[in-house]
Amino acid sequence: MFKPKSPIDYAIDKARDMPITKSPSGKTQQRIYALCLDSKGRILSESPNQYTKSHPYQYECSCEAGNEEAIYLHAEISAIVKCKSKRKISKLVVAVGKI
Repeated sequence: MFKPKSPIDYAIDKARDMPITKSPSGKTQQRIYALCLDSKGRILSESPNQYTKSHPYQYECSCEAGNEEAIYLHAEISAIVKCKSKRKISKLVVAVGKI
């Protein structure tokens, strides 16, 4: 019998499926994937790390954290921004695809 994947297994698989890329400085970029879930475990939104896009909310959060250079969209911020019904977010799942 087919057993559906749990949200964390789904997020880990999505992170592992992302291509391994290097930054202009030669460092390997992290493969991170985030999911916003409602109280019943349904996926409301999902997003990977993005190293080419920025967002005003990401800049605001990075300033609060004291790291103004971290303007590129983190997976968790992107998933929250993409969610149409932010009040329904119950859980945030973040997975890292290790090399």
